[in-house]
Amino acid sequence: MKFERYGIGVAKGMTLTLEHLFRKPITTQYPEERLTISRRFRGNELVRDEERCTGCTTCAQSCPHGVISIVCQEAVSRRSGIAPCSQACPAGIDVPRYVRFIAEGKPSEAVAVIREKVPFPGVLGHVCIHPCETKCQRAPLDEAIGIRLLKRFATEHDAGLWKLNSKIAPATGKRVAIIGSGPAGLTSAYYLAKLGHSATVIEALPEPGGMMRFGIPDYRLPKNILNSEIDEIKSIGIDIKTSMRVDSIDNLFEEGYNAIFLAIGAHQAIRMRVEGEDNPKVRDCVSFLRDISLGKEVRLGDRVAVVGGGNAAIDSARTALRLGAREVTIVYRRTRVEMPASPEEVEGALHEGIKIHFLVAPSKIISRDGQLELECIRMKLGAPDASGRRRPEPIEGSEFTMDFDTIIAAIGQRPEIPKQFDLSIGRGNTIQVDPDTLTTSRKGVFAGGDAVSGPASVIEAIAAGRKAAASIDKYLGGIGNIDETLAPPEEAVTPLGVAEEGWRPQIPTLPLDQRVSSFNEVELGLNEEVATKEAKRCLRCDLAYLVDKFEVDAGICMFCGLCVEACPYNALFMGYSYEQAKYRRQELVLSKEDLLPSDKRRPSGYARPEVEVTLPKQTLLLDRDKVKK
Repeated sequence: MKFERYGIGVAKGMTLTLEHLFRKPITTQYPEERLTISRRFRGNELVRDEERCTGCTTCAQSCPHGVISIVCQEAVSRRSGIAPCSQACPAGIDVPRYVRFIAEGKPSEAVAVIREKVPFPGVLGHVCIHPCETKCQRAPLDEAIGIRLLKRFATEHDAGLWKLNSKIAPATGKRVAIIGSGPAGLTSAYYLAKLGHSATVIEALPEPGGMMRFGIPDYRLPKNILNSEIDEIKSIGIDIKTSMRVDSIDNLFEEGYNAIFLAIGAHQAIRMRVEGEDNPKVRDCVSFLRDISLGKEVRLGDRVAVVGGGNAAIDSARTALRLGAREVTIVYRRTRVEMPASPEEVEGALHEGIKIHFLVAPSKIISRDGQLELECIRMKLGAPDASGRRRPEPIEGSEFTMDFDTIIAAIGQRPEIPKQFDLSIGRGNTIQVDPDTLTTSRKGVFAGGDAVSGPASVIEAIAAGRKAAASIDKYLGGIGNIDETLAPPEEAVTPLGVAEEGWRPQIPTLPLDQRVSSFNEVELGLNEEVATKEAKRCLRCDLAYLVDKFEVDAGICMFCGLCVEACPYNALFMGYSYEQAKYRRQELVLSKEDLLPSDKRRPSGYARPEVEVTLPKQTLLLDRDKVKK
């Protein structure tokens, strides 16, 4: 063996071996599109923590070869605590409990559970970004449960049972001013009023609702849904004053208010900072969507460009299409993997014929013969930035142009805070607050929602409104408890047993030819049969059962660790004890596709370059950038 020929390779191999000698191998969850690092690793024995185990059978459901056998007592011993889906919900909605009510054919009881935490169940059923679904323990088996769709179904079949247990405390004589009538402001006003405080909401725009009304188009959130839930909030005695702008906090205190909550949102559009954007045919998405909601006439022309990749960009593009634009193009500087817009909204836009140019950024806008010439430059993804996404970098010499009649900028928003408020302001012009109490730098002044976090979601704003209500109540002398029980107790729940494979239902939608010609709602909701079937897919991982038997067939188990990853309560882990005759397992090596528990398979990320480049570095000991093409 000649060193000149093999020595360099041996040296490189030894270097890599030493570099990774004490590292535990990691992998990514399948399919690769999830792009989340797994917490499992291969061992040679499977260990169960009896104290943590709830007998939920999630591990058994996730095993592709059925080697885990669990026998539990039929009666529920206790609720194991907050389920992963509920933990992911910013407002802490008890998701498994209301899903079970739907499975039992009790939508009114389900709504009562939801309303224990939020006053906007109907709105959330239509537009929630559903972070709960990302933690659903059903996902490793087949697909996460359609929790948002089930919430919508329940609200559409609600008989108002929740009102029977809804109570309002006696008047305290304390007055609170809430500036802003978006989800954060109205939520805080609702709970403060239920605690007996006098809540007055002051809104600068002609109607209440904030971005729920002026930022979300009717085809996603019909106004009758929003109006109905705002009417419920007003019915408990909340005063909402519209078309009033507040420029001084001091004046409110002089008027006799004991506390103030700033929930003014983030309504100021961020400029693109490119030459030519001052042209009147270049609009921002905030004023554009607001004008549509106010019923103003908006003329766009035949060709419209939207710059951005968030939900506001998608909403602007689909709205432009409904206003008569023949060609709508979205320009986004990253890839679809990094696109912050909801995947279902992106799919809807593509289905309606909207074009999306990825890895493209605007560099200049030129007005020529009544048209707008948008100069763009192509981008490539570099190292991750502070957001965790790979930073887009321009490719020198790749400029090109496109012609449009109107350009809509949708690259972000920020709060607009009057200087007279005299508050501490942080990055992005957001109000600085104590994260636990939402108190600002001024005594008696609280802030929350987009004004603090920057542009976020409806459910996050609602959560901020809840936190503000509790903090303000404490400040006014209360105990800060806004929790309430509106739903009846559950009857005895039996173990799920073996879960049969099942997939999320297809969402019924308005036919394509009826979409682009009107603002009629696109999603049509689920019927009772489909909703009940979908709710029954829940694994009930919030319940705890006494485990009589837990066995693993070591002759078949390949110790892949999928069950470890699937366990919602970290009750399983891999150990490295002595392998007593375990080397005679029937299957030591399986192809990746054989590990799937169903025939609904997706192509490997390694056959899709646009996915492969986004994967975290694995223990392949391979520098992908140096692989010869």
